[in-house]
Amino acid sequence: MATAVMEHRLILRPEFEIDNAAARFQWFMASRRDREGVPLSGIYAEGLRARAKFQRIEPGAEPPIAPGGPGSLNWTPIGPSVVASGSPVSGRITAIVAGPGGNRAYVGAANGGVWFTGDGGAAWAPLDDYVISPAGTSLVEADALSVGAIAVRFGVTAATDELYIGTGEANQNFDAYFGIGVRHSSAGGAPGTWSLEATNLAGTSISDLTMDPDNPSVVLAGTGRGIFRRPTAGSPATWTQVTSPAFTNPGNAISELIAAGSGASKRYYAAFRGDKVYSSPDGTTWTALTGIAAPGRIALGAGESDATAVYAFNQDGTVYRLVGTTFQSVAGTPPVGALFPTLQGWYDLVVRVDPTNGNTIYLLGQTGYFKGTLSGGPGTYTFGFNAANATHPWTDPTWIADGIHPDGHALAFGLNALGTAHDPTNVWMGTDGGVWRSTASGVNGTFGSRNTGLAITQLTYLAQRADTDAVVFAGSQDNGTERFLGEEAWVEVDGGGSSAEPEEGVVVAVVTEPHLLGAARRESKRVGEPRQVGGVEVDDGGGGIGPEQGAVGAADYGHDDRPKDRR
Repeated sequence: MATAVMEHRLILRPEFEIDNAAARFQWFMASRRDREGVPLSGIYAEGLRARAKFQRIEPGAEPPIAPGGPGSLNWTPIGPSVVASGSPVSGRITAIVAGPGGNRAYVGAANGGVWFTGDGGAAWAPLDDYVISPAGTSLVEADALSVGAIAVRFGVTAATDELYIGTGEANQNFDAYFGIGVRHSSAGGAPGTWSLEATNLAGTSISDLTMDPDNPSVVLAGTGRGIFRRPTAGSPATWTQVTSPAFTNPGNAISELIAAGSGASKRYYAAFRGDKVYSSPDGTTWTALTGIAAPGRIALGAGESDATAVYAFNQDGTVYRLVGTTFQSVAGTPPVGALFPTLQGWYDLVVRVDPTNGNTIYLLGQTGYFKGTLSGGPGTYTFGFNAANATHPWTDPTWIADGIHPDGHALAFGLNALGTAHDPTNVWMGTDGGVWRSTASGVNGTFGSRNTGLAITQLTYLAQRADTDAVVFAGSQDNGTERFLGEEAWVEVDGGGSSAEPEEGVVVAVVTEPHLLGAARRESKRVGEPRQVGGVEVDDGGGGIGPEQGAVGAADYGHDDRPKDRR
């Protein structure tokens, strides 16, 4: 693996922007620490108090207009409902579940709630626009719209789907928000049908919600505090922690929790972060599995047609297959540099097994996504990546990432029309850029964007010209700088964050890119003027920005590396 690590800087395709999650963490935390570097708490609540105080004492200030009641249109959405960026993008997806026929699907966003489609992703509708976080959760940085996991028992129609939503993103990124527990609906998430369960899990993350294959009323949650079980009787307001003498630390974070098989062949598998993988026939009695060297974050996947085909994908890029109670490493896998150019296996890590072939697996990483069919047997399993393609992995037959946004976080198969088994031809993928779908078994080049109407883009900056509401820029997480053009669909103009000033018709954008590899820079242009990108003139729809050479000076920044408003 050492050779692969040395090569990782050589295999980046020029058009890729590589998201540096570690640098993003430093930026995110900069404004959330005091001068001694201690994380602040209750920032949001304190901000509300300060604003209220200011409004009371501001001379001549008019009293604010009281908002309408629930369901009133106090705000008008202006987008982005989608970001036009070559292949349209939206925002970070953390969970996907697809139902019968593969057209009915639910997705969870890092901080945009749960969305539903009934037509294969052509259109989306939010299920929790008006959800309110319980009182006090702002003190623990918890958010009702931060989704980490979804479990669905599909009914005859969407109105009878039973949903469990695990709140709190579990990708270990420090710009993630904790959750408020588990939200539950027995009526497809219709308004008024939601209840809040597992309130003892407020202030942590939920990586997985797993229904028992034989009894869907039994639900286990993999969380930042260990494994928890939903009560089958009495109030579900509090879920019960699962402990075992086999566990090194039952309160450690779970990176993945899955179930495979049914009846006598049923097994649960739980990967504790930085520890071991454990198995259980019933979710109660657990046994430690061996074989994973230097465990970090571990992703798990298991076969549907062959429940003994169980895989572990470690954050160092090593793939394992379970043989008995020992994981054996798989040879011929993509090198670390092809999967994680900046070694982000702790953030982008997915392994899934083809529902009809236990030897065929999908691997999602940072910029590299692969599908391969193992050859050999115990002790000789081989994925099939050609080592000669290490510096140009997109030429390898196992590569499937063309046209898809980097940073893979979720992969799911739709159910067949009868809802009796998963369909290997219907593949859904979730990334930092939203949702992609293939109806051709995940063959490279067959994944299409399914992001139109999925309004989940995470905006970290917003800038507007003082003299018009028609010129608005916003910087987003891993999806560039967007411009509002008067409709809910925005266009990407560059990467990072922005500010604007009305100086002789000039729009100035300070593109900080604190989380992208490469130097930050200041760019400016007149409205309607094209810009040059790599020597090619690009028309940004009248609102792009053209480069001025050189890095941004310190005067462009505040102490926390965010651009100052320079008006």
